[in-house]
Amino acid sequence: MLIDADNGKLVEKVDQEIRRVSSQQLWRGMEKAKLVVIDELGARIDKTTGTASEHMYESIKELVDKRYAKPLVLLSNLTLSQISKVFDDRLADRIAQGTIVELKGKSRRTGK
Repeated sequence: MLIDADNGKLVEKVDQEIRRVSSQQLWRGMEKAKLVVIDELGARIDKTTGTASEHMYESIKELVDKRYAKPLVLLSNLTLSQISKVFDDRLADRIAQGTIVELKGKSRRTGK
């Protein structure tokens, strides 16, 4: 199963996939996949609170839990500290248990 979640539209893409298959089938696929890649983690947050919605938090937490000791790639423009603020310290700690690669330099998209 491949969910293409470009342009920060992960939640919409997952919602579309959920409509196509049952939630149980979706999670089973995520759990059994050889590799799961999530792009734009934390890109869609509540503008008033600066945090992830409860649904997004629970979905990412469940994914991280189900993928424990399995290949999972999370891509984000957020630092681990920012992920901690958007989600919470517990989820940031779980993510930090893996290998973190931080790329620095100017953005190809914005030039900043």
